[in-house]
Amino acid sequence: MRARHSHHTDATWNDATCLKITFSPSQYGLWTFLQHALLSAVRDMQRALALHIRRFPKIVRSMSTMDRLRVIGIELDRGMSDSPYVRIDYTKGACDETRRMHVPLVWFRDHSRDPSSYNFATNQRKSALTSIFERSQLAHIKDALQYDSESRLLRIHWKDGIRSEFMADDLLAWSIREENCEPSKVIELWDQSNLARLPNISISNFTLEAFAKSFVRYGLVSVSGVDASEPQRTKELCERVAPIHNTFYGDFWVFGNQQQKDENSHEDTAYGNEAIGVHTDGTYFEQTPGIQVFHCLRPAKKGGDTILVDGFAVAEKLRRQNEGYYKLLTNTPIEHHYIEGGESPSTAKIYARSVDKPVISLDRQGNLRQIRFNPYDRAPFAIQGRHTLAAEDVVDFYKAYEWFSKLAHDPSSELRVSLKPGTVVFLDNFRILHARTAFQGDRQMCGCYLSRDNLLALIRHLLPQKHRSFV
Repeated sequence: MRARHSHHTDATWNDATCLKITFSPSQYGLWTFLQHALLSAVRDMQRALALHIRRFPKIVRSMSTMDRLRVIGIELDRGMSDSPYVRIDYTKGACDETRRMHVPLVWFRDHSRDPSSYNFATNQRKSALTSIFERSQLAHIKDALQYDSESRLLRIHWKDGIRSEFMADDLLAWSIREENCEPSKVIELWDQSNLARLPNISISNFTLEAFAKSFVRYGLVSVSGVDASEPQRTKELCERVAPIHNTFYGDFWVFGNQQQKDENSHEDTAYGNEAIGVHTDGTYFEQTPGIQVFHCLRPAKKGGDTILVDGFAVAEKLRRQNEGYYKLLTNTPIEHHYIEGGESPSTAKIYARSVDKPVISLDRQGNLRQIRFNPYDRAPFAIQGRHTLAAEDVVDFYKAYEWFSKLAHDPSSELRVSLKPGTVVFLDNFRILHARTAFQGDRQMCGCYLSRDNLLALIRHLLPQKHRSFV
């Protein structure tokens, strides 16, 4: 309809971003004319808005930040050094006093969203930064840098002819690393006192969003109603959550304590029936497996309970009881290894090794990120040479490790469960320690590791905006 009569009614956006409608109403009745004019205007407004959002793709994403941060003024400041800076005055909150930060021009050029610098289709920068400082010079004209407080838009005209535009909201969202929300609002530390059973989802009601909420909050989740007669059903469920993290153990395992050993079998206590203390898996890998999956296909006649412990809660208890020991476990790297097929690394057919990783890993703001606790796979602890501890610090390290271990093995920290056929358990291996009691009789399990990075990439958008930077 619009194509047929487009020469009678037209709507365009002029240079001042104002809607301009031209028409010839004599050809139609007033009502028909108004319909055409309104339809044309709405369509063109939609196109213009889409283009505007494309030019400034971070506007919508940064709204929650901008509810609290607001630019007051932006000016060029040549007084700080030979290289000019941009002074940004802003407030945080309605009653906050004005704050100030200085941002170098090179930062603005690096963050330019002009077509020569940024690919909007892929959300990637185009510059390899081989000449960033040369390209960060302002044009020799008046008002090469100009901020319009009404439109909240900063315009920069560069010497090479490129023009950059920045929304004030985006400048604050990109340049200020806000403090994360309290971790307690994102995750819930637990022990025996506040978590009596595994968070559970029925396979018939499974959604990634429901899975994500429990996984992020507690570090574990179970899915019930899974067919235990065919391990492939478990594998299919795992692949709905995240890609499988393959190792030399294979991608998906079906194993038991009575199975015959073959050339693909591995020498690990997991394949026996003795008790195993709490630990995290894969501490001997540089890329620690992120998610551990268990499904008990056939339970033992006696014993074989699974013990789960919140490693983050244990670390927090240690911090409150002895902050010095807590810091020691965050700052002291230790080596873990896996040796198979020989008595030493020189004769082993498999020798996995991870170095320079502490027991407790923190992010730059001091929030817990990962626990690597496995007393059984520790390599020899070097005490002489570069980057080793002094003798008295070695003693303190063992005291700190012992304290953490006692807290982790305390019955009050445990969630004890008897795994049943049909219930698949997913553990955050960056957070949750697991153990097993000794058992008698035949027991068969299946499981795998999953990619934690891939899961988090898929679920971050399902979390509240303020929680995403923490997860």
